[in-house]
Amino acid sequence: MKRIYVMLTMSLMITSCHKTDSLKQKEKQKSVEICYVLDDNLSSDFYSTLSSIELKEGIVSSPEVAVGIAQAVWTGIYGKDIVEKEKPFSVNLENEIWIVEGAPPKGEEGTIIFGGNLYIEIKKSTGEVIKVFRVK
Repeated sequence: MKRIYVMLTMSLMITSCHKTDSLKQKEKQKSVEICYVLDDNLSSDFYSTLSSIELKEGIVSSPEVAVGIAQAVWTGIYGKDIVEKEKPFSVNLENEIWIVEGAPPKGEEGTIIFGGNLYIEIKKSTGEVIKVFRVK
C-alpha cells in the first residue's frame, strides 16, 4: 500500500512540475517583443507606380551618413567588436562614390600592420553598396 501511495505522489509531483514549466515557457513567449514582420503579401506593383524624390546632393549626402551605412553593413557581416577596433574611419568621395575605410590595425608598441582593415564603396545618389570587404 505504501508503494502505491509513494508512486502516486511521485507521479503527481512530476506532472505538476511539467505543467509549471510549460506555463513559464508560455509567459516567456508572450514577453518577446516583435521588432519587424516579414510580409510576403506586399506587392511591388503598387510601389512601381509611385514616384520617388530625387535629392540634388544624393541620398547619401554627407560623410556622416556614409559612415553610418558602412557601420551598419560591417556590423552585420563582421560583428560590432571588429568595427569598433577600426575607428577612426577615413571617408572620401570619388566620382560620386563614398569610400569608407577602417583604420589599419596596430601591432605591438603601436606599429601599423598592413592589411586587415574594412573597406566599403557606397553610391552617393542611391545609397547602393557597390563593394564591401575586409583586406587580409
